[in-house]
Formats: sequence, C-alpha cells, structure tokens
Amino acid sequence: MKKLAVLVLLTLWCFSSGALDSKYGVLTADERIAFKALFKKISSTDIPDYNQRFLAIEKKLTNTRSLEKKQQLTYQLILFSRAYFDFANLKKYALSLKELSAINQDKTLGTIADLYLIVAMHQRDREARVQSLEAYLTRRNLGDDFLVQLHFDLIKGEQAQIFKYLLALEKRPELVIEKYYVLHNVRESEKNNTVLISYFEQELELVLAHKFPYLKYAEMFNIIRYLSDFMQENELALELALEYLEQAEKLQDKTELFFAYNKLGDIYKSMAELNLSFASYEKAREAYLAATNYAKSGSSEWLAQMGRQKAMTYIVLGDFKKARASFEKYLSYEQANRIENNHYSMRIEAYFDIQQGRISQGIAKLEQASALMRNSRVHNNYNYLTELAKIAEREKEAVLLAETRLLYFKGAAIGLAIMTLLAMRLAYTHRKKSLQLKVKGDALKHLARKDGLTQLNNRRYWQELFEREFIRLSRSSTNRACHIMLDIDHFKKVNDTYGHIAGDKVIQHLAQLLSKSMRQVDVVGRYGGEEFAILLPDTDLQQAISIAQRIKSDVEATCVVELGQAINFTVSMGIAAFSDELKGPEHWMDQADNALYQAKRDGRNCIRVAEQSL
Repeated sequence: MKKLAVLVLLTLWCFSSGALDSKYGVLTADERIAFKALFKKISSTDIPDYNQRFLAIEKKLTNTRSLEKKQQLTYQLILFSRAYFDFANLKKYALSLKELSAINQDKTLGTIADLYLIVAMHQRDREARVQSLEAYLTRRNLGDDFLVQLHFDLIKGEQAQIFKYLLALEKRPELVIEKYYVLHNVRESEKNNTVLISYFEQELELVLAHKFPYLKYAEMFNIIRYLSDFMQENELALELALEYLEQAEKLQDKTELFFAYNKLGDIYKSMAELNLSFASYEKAREAYLAATNYAKSGSSEWLAQMGRQKAMTYIVLGDFKKARASFEKYLSYEQANRIENNHYSMRIEAYFDIQQGRISQGIAKLEQASALMRNSRVHNNYNYLTELAKIAEREKEAVLLAETRLLYFKGAAIGLAIMTLLAMRLAYTHRKKSLQLKVKGDALKHLARKDGLTQLNNRRYWQELFEREFIRLSRSSTNRACHIMLDIDHFKKVNDTYGHIAGDKVIQHLAQLLSKSMRQVDVVGRYGGEEFAILLPDTDLQQAISIAQRIKSDVEATCVVELGQAINFTVSMGIAAFSDELKGPEHWMDQADNALYQAKRDGRNCIRVAEQSL
C-alpha cells in the first residue's frame, strides 16, 4: 500500500510544481521582444563590478575629513547594501550613520539609521520587521519628514505608497540616489510588463550616469526568475538562462555559475525535463563549493534551498532515500535560522507522508501548505489552489513516469484505481474552490474599479491610470497625449424637471456614447456626478479637438426617452495637452478643469482648450 501511495504522490507532484496560475497574465509578442532586448542591454553594457564601486565609495568615506560628507557617503552605502540584501554591511553602516548623525545633530538621518538597524536585525523576516517598526512608532513620532516617511514605507513594504514617492521624486532631481532606490523597490509589485521594463531601464540609466554600484548578473538573474516563476514563460526563460550560463562560463565566475545552473534546474523541472534538472542542480552544487567568496562568507541560504529543490527532483525520480537526505540538509538550515511554517517544507513532508501510506495526513499537509502559500507575500501572485486542477490531463504522464522509475508497482491496478479516484476527488474539490475564489476575486476587483451606475472606470481607478500615464509621458521622447474634462449642461434642471431616475438614464446614455466612440487605448471614467474624464494617449491637440467635436455632435443628435418624453441634452468640454512644462498630474488636471469652466462661462455646449496648450 505504501508503494502504491507513491504513484499518487508523483501524480500530485506533476502539477504542484508548474501548474500554478499566474495573475500576471500572458506575455505578448512585443513584450517578449522587449524583455529580450532589456536582457541583452544589461548583459552587453560595460558596467563596473558592484564590489569595485562599493569599495570606491568606502575609500572616499575613509579619505574624507568632512563629517557631513562622511554622513552622506555612509547613507549611500546603506541604500546600496539594502538594495542587494548585504545585511552585514547594512548593519555596519547603519550603526556608523547613527553615530555621525548624533554628532551632526541630524535627526532625519538618525531616524533613518534606526530604521535600517531594524532591517539588519530581522533581515528577510518581514513579519518580525513590521512588528519592530510598529513598536518603534510607539516610541518615536516620524513627523512629516519626506525622507523618513519614504524609507519607513519602503522598509515596511507599503507598495501602494512607493508609487506615490516615484511621482514626488520627479519634482526632486536632487534626490537622485533615492530615485534609484525607489525604482529598485517598485519593480517588486509592478504587473504591467511595459512599465516594469521601463523601471529596469531607468535604473540602469541612473547607474551609468552616476556610477552607482550595480549587480549586473543579479539583474539578469532577476529577469529570468520573473519570466519563469511569475510569467511561466519557460521557453524564453530557458533561452536567456543559457545566455547567462554562457557569460558565466566565459568569466569562469563560480558564483554566477552556481546561480545559472541552479535556475536552469528550476526551469527544466517546470518543463518536466527531470534528468536535465537533476544534472543542473549537481553542477550548481559543484560551482557553489568552488565559489570561495561564498565559502568564506559562510553563506548557506542558496545551497540549502538547492537541497530542497533536489529533494523534490529525487522524489519524482522515485529515490526517496536520497530525497530524504537532501531534505534533511535543508531542514537543518531552517532550524538554524528559526524558519517556521515554510510551505515548501510542508509540501515535501506531505509527499513523504503519502509515500509512507499516511494518505489523509499527507493531503491535510498539502492543504495547509496551500493556505500558507496563499498568505505568503513572496507568492501573493500565485493562486495555489489550482495546483490540483490539471491532475486528469497529466495522469497518464505520471503513470508512465512511475512505471519507468518504480518497477515494483506492477500488479497494483486495484490500489492505483483507489488512489487515483482519491486524487481526482481532491482535484475536483480544489478546482471548485479555486473557481469560487476566482469569481469572488474578479467581482471584488470589478467593484473596486468600476462606477456602479455607468460601469466606466470610477474616479479613484481613473486617477491611478492618469497618474501612471503622466509618469510614462514624462520619460518618453514621443510624449503626445491629451486630457478632456466633460460635463453635462444644466444637469440639475434635468433632475428637477424629469426626476432623478431620468437623470441617471442621461448619465448612463452618455457613458454608452463615450464607450462606443473611444479607442481601446483611451481611458474613460466617471469623475463624479455628471462630470466625465477622458485620457487620450498618443493624441495631439488637433486630434483631441476632432474627437471632442465628434462627441459633441453625437450628443446633440441623440436623446433619452423617459415616460414618453424625449430628453435632449448637451455637454461642455475642456481640453489640455500634455507638455514638459507641467509640474505634475494635478497641474494637467487643473488645466483641463479651467478650460471646462471657460466653456461653461462662454454659454455651454462648446469646447475650449487650455491656454497653456495653444
């Protein structure tokens, strides 16, 4: 019975590692080309070694006599250390900054030093870090200091706030290192691939212009990891990973060889190329042992994680003895670092339970691991409940694999049927739950973004899209775009004469007209009451005027019928074109608003253009 259970285990594995639904969507052909171009740009650019640049700043720090200059250089070293998780240097320079800021009586940098000492203490343990930050807040008032608030939100992981800081930093060119640091952090939550690529490119431009430390190969690795782990673009990820490996081999850099082979092992495993996966992990292990800089530093995290991945591969190959040995090495790392409730470990332990015949216990652990994964910040972009959804279509593949690797399963047809039915039942249950959650999630997302009356974008979501477009235009060489504010004329009179139900129908009718007349790239929203906002990307002023005139004519040619009465109405519009002189999205909004008010003052049912756009 124990041996039969392994077949179910293998069936489960086939879709638990690679059948995760990505909420990021699917790459378009243009996005694939853009990612390849970005990867090539980073890989081919001559960028000074990170350690060389870091040492150069340290040398400046040692040679300077100015306390203020020492303070600024120490602050820079803190940000570079944090950007690439160098916690030893982070602690060292945070302590140094605390001393310097006390001498210089710099409260801002003193508080920032305290915040990064909290990061150095808890390192990757986000929950403990947030708890310490909250405790720090009870003792200290951060006030309204921009830099302190920026670092506090970055450390706490407030992704919604980080985007606002990026906007604010556009107006603060002197804070160039902060802009670099925010760009490095904002990538974590960005799901728009075009915007994500632009963040990589902007960061690279700042690195080259200001000679900031930059881990070139780490960024190449990050692109590969994003494509394989989040986008599930394994073929593209494999192509780039092989290029990464080729560069590492030319350099004979054992550290980079370790990361290259380790990632190749992950990708091959996701593609069910198990022999290639195992061989890659073995080469990664050899490279790790040869990488003296890792051996000297005593770093064990990556090797431990590789042990966990090898354990999973051994399970698929049917060698549970070696799987257990590899997994034990990873568990010793977990225990030494006090890591609890790790869904990776729980999933592997579930497989061992099933292999030993403890079916119900193993399935319970799989469900618990699924729940942990859904709550994990690192994997909050996975819908792990779908891990059992593809069992039926991959069942044959699992059976063939088991027959090849586990010959002693012959003659176990009855037991196999029982176990398969059990797995199918579990798959059905999880599939049903996943669909229910997806429906609820889609409904909630729709409610959060859409106006209930018109089903156009609501004000909050339209404003978010508007601000994103402003940032894109600010950095683009082809920054054509226009913004229209539209208002229904004498709307109060419509409500007073025909009633609020009729007024609602007028608003809905106008919303339908706008939806039909706009392009797919245009962004239309109900801004409030009878007011609408329209964003027209890649549109010059004359084109925007033509669009507004067409809307005006369409409105004049139609009417709303309520209780047998025809209700005619008109609209007024204000247009503002994007320009480099705009101080921010609010300034652009104000220009269109002022043009709209001018149209109202000029008798309504007309279009006016902002003076600054003429």
